[in-house]
Amino acid sequence: MATSTPTTNEMAMIEARGVRKRYLTGTATITVLASLTDPQAAGGLDQAPVTVEITTGSASNALVVPVTALLAQPGGKYEVEQVTAGGHHHLVPVTPGIFDDASGLVQVTGTSLAVGDHVVVPAP
Repeated sequence: MATSTPTTNEMAMIEARGVRKRYLTGTATITVLASLTDPQAAGGLDQAPVTVEITTGSASNALVVPVTALLAQPGGKYEVEQVTAGGHHHLVPVTPGIFDDASGLVQVTGTSLAVGDHVVVPAP
């Protein structure tokens, strides 16, 4: 089904890359042993705050799109708006996988998508 695209949208290229599911918010207290690669750079510090990312899932060579390209459909399903080389727009069903919160990407699977394809994303 061909659709028109409002001028407020942009396109993003589908990539194959590794994605990691990470949690970047919230607080917890855990014991972590860290060592400096250059202890001299710390000067006289004996403690300092740090930020830690915890990876809870990963996938290598995953087909990824910007999270904003996902279009929610009835029944908990998703689609992306694919733009062909000829400029035609088609809604393509996808299944989301791992969400990489830090990069804003989501792993997707769908029979009509390939690396290098373009999908529509909202303009920033």
